[in-house]
Amino acid sequence: MTAFENKAANPTYNLSTIYADWQTQNRQTIAEMQRLEEENNRLFIEAYGLQNELSPDVPLEQITLTINPKYRYGGNLSDEQLAQRFQSNTLAELISYAIGCMMGRYRLDKPGLIYAHSGNIDFDKIYSDGTTPPFEKGGNFCT
Repeated sequence: MTAFENKAANPTYNLSTIYADWQTQNRQTIAEMQRLEEENNRLFIEAYGLQNELSPDVPLEQITLTINPKYRYGGNLSDEQLAQRFQSNTLAELISYAIGCMMGRYRLDKPGLIYAHSGNIDFDKIYSDGTTPPFEKGGNFCT
């Protein structure tokens, strides 16, 4: 379990603290990817003798990570507007995931998409694979 997961499981941390910690982690990841991209550019520029023609610099807008608001939203938004939009979308994604867990589409104990059929086709087969369903009470699914 990572330090981030430990904090998320600790009831003394609130959502804003967890989000701020996650944003710090995101900024570090984005900076590292930018550093790696620029290092790759330097290597290719040196290998092909293009020092006078190209720059190794990579603007943040070109770091293609969905956790990078400058890439994700582009445009001419201020840093504050980008942060607000990213926070709003992140919380909407969290709520969507939580509802998906409640409806059986996702499970906390298994990665990825669990159920994608309409009309509850084979729902009981998927959730009777010998593992504990995410919302079990008295041997039955909670309703």
